[in-house]
Amino acid sequence: SSGINAEYGVMLLKEDLTKGTFKVAVDTMFQEREMYTKNMREATETVIEDPGSGGAVLKYHVNRLLKFGNADYLRNSIIKQQSVVQMYNLDVLMLFLIIFLGTITVIVVCVFKLVKFACRKVFKSKQE
Repeated sequence: SSGINAEYGVMLLKEDLTKGTFKVAVDTMFQEREMYTKNMREATETVIEDPGSGGAVLKYHVNRLLKFGNADYLRNSIIKQQSVVQMYNLDVLMLFLIIFLGTITVIVVCVFKLVKFACRKVFKSKQE
């Protein structure tokens, strides 16, 4: 297959990509560039004029906050139902702390034993 013809270009699957399929896709896009350009302009206008676009939504929520003083309707109700442990990931934090403190403890014990062993060697050699 030489590619799937879409509204905004030609899609080639990685498995089908060869010099030939690439050349056919590029030729097709050049031949149909007016249609692709028209479709992209329409899509761009749709996004820009969308009343649900970022700027309009932000203005709506800011005005609503100024008027009513709260935004409880924006809060995720599932998060409200979670326990403190789940909400702040305290279980993960505790696991991290246990591993971290365990590692530090092992390092401190190893260093202590190494120093103790070195001191014994030094004092033993001085006594001889």
